[in-house]
Amino acid sequence: MTTISGTFAATGSFADIGDKFPDKEKAMADNFWFIVVAIGPILLGAAIAYALLQRRRLTDREKEQQDEAIERLYDKPPGGREPHPHSR
Repeated sequence: MTTISGTFAATGSFADIGDKFPDKEKAMADNFWFIVVAIGPILLGAAIAYALLQRRRLTDREKEQQDEAIERLYDKPPGGREPHPHSR
């Protein structure tokens, strides 16, 4: 069986481990997590908004062509049989 030595064994938590790092490294880690937690979602939201704004819309002619293609597709089932008038 192995034993845990150092700060964890003495305090029962990792709370004091930050004291072992110099202040500059701790500040860099804090800045990194600030960027990840605060600025990351803002950048993600901006990227999603940009993508939604850049979507190409169908022209009126393309909408008409799409509607006609849907009508042709669902007008008759394969084989040319008409659907039963009482079926839903």
